[in-house]
Amino acid sequence: MLQVLKTVLISPPGSFAFVFGFVVLAGCFAFWLHGKFVTMLAEHAHVKADCEKLDGRLEALRADMHEIRGDLAYIKNMVNMQVNTPVQGQGSMLMAHSPLSLTDIGKSAAAEMDAGAAIAGKWESIRARIDAAVPGRNPYDIQTYCLEKIPVAPQDYFDAGDIDRFKRYAFEHGRTLFECMKVVGILVRDK
Repeated sequence: MLQVLKTVLISPPGSFAFVFGFVVLAGCFAFWLHGKFVTMLAEHAHVKADCEKLDGRLEALRADMHEIRGDLAYIKNMVNMQVNTPVQGQGSMLMAHSPLSLTDIGKSAAAEMDAGAAIAGKWESIRARIDAAVPGRNPYDIQTYCLEKIPVAPQDYFDAGDIDRFKRYAFEHGRTLFECMKVVGILVRDK
């Protein structure tokens, strides 16, 4: 039997038939495989759309989490400031009349921290952030933004050298960085 098969394959018509059969079989397999691949892609096309929707939702959640972290930091620092700061008029850096302003201690702190120069050096980027966040340019909204956002995330507004100078002042004078950044926030609002 093997000898007959060997003889058939060696002969020109036999080898042609073998190669032809192999090519047809390989072609049929490739066609079948292509059909399965196309069917699989069609069945799973919705997965890509679902992933894109999830990516959008994830970005929205990240933005919300960033906002929540900022709000919690603000609350925490306000509580700390109320507990650790003397009563207004007895060492306070801010005066609570409308609009909020700096006391003599606050003005002295701003001068010692060289806050004016820090603000001037970063003014364009600070102003762009305020313009984006407070489109109505309402003075109350600008004040709220400056007193809530700048003290919570000073690194978003100033470089490391400025922040280091603010921290040194806070340390040397027994203040919190949050309280010192409130002074800077008032100066930004005024500018």
